[in-house]
Amino acid sequence: VHSEQFETTGLLSVSATGKPGSSSEMAKVLVAQLQDLAAKPLSEEALVGARLSLKRNLLNLCPRETSFRLARRALLDIPTDLSLLQQIDSISAAQVQSAAAALLKSTPTVVTAGDVRGAPTSAQVKSW
Repeated sequence: VHSEQFETTGLLSVSATGKPGSSSEMAKVLVAQLQDLAAKPLSEEALVGARLSLKRNLLNLCPRETSFRLARRALLDIPTDLSLLQQIDSISAAQVQSAAAALLKSTPTVVTAGDVRGAPTSAQVKSW
């Protein structure tokens, strides 16, 4: 799971890369991971890692100059840009569980590049 800015889905997407023709198997693994996230809370260690990953991805989404400024200000503890970082730090395991459950209830968008033989449909993914 990683963050990307999409107009219709906000900052959350799930993706995988694999061998040609394996999209159905990969989708099943991703659904199983989301089901696991929805069923039990993340450990504190995993939650800390997820928060750090989100911050890193956020910096990568910004133009280079902006990301360096944001990183510098965060490191220098300047409050103007810290509110977003503090919001990320306040994400709880329960919120992650809730987001995973919401994703599982929604109709997925399936995008496959390359060999699309055997690629699952949105309905198939949702039924798993």
